[in-house]
Amino acid sequence: MTIGKMFFLRYVVSVLLMEEHATSFRI
Repeated sequence: MTIGKMFFLRYVVSVLLMEEHATSFRI
């Protein structure tokens, strides 16, 4: 797995977490 893919997947997960827990978790 390349660093780009890992960064992209981590970004997607972060966005999903931010949408689910917008009040408690913010980037």
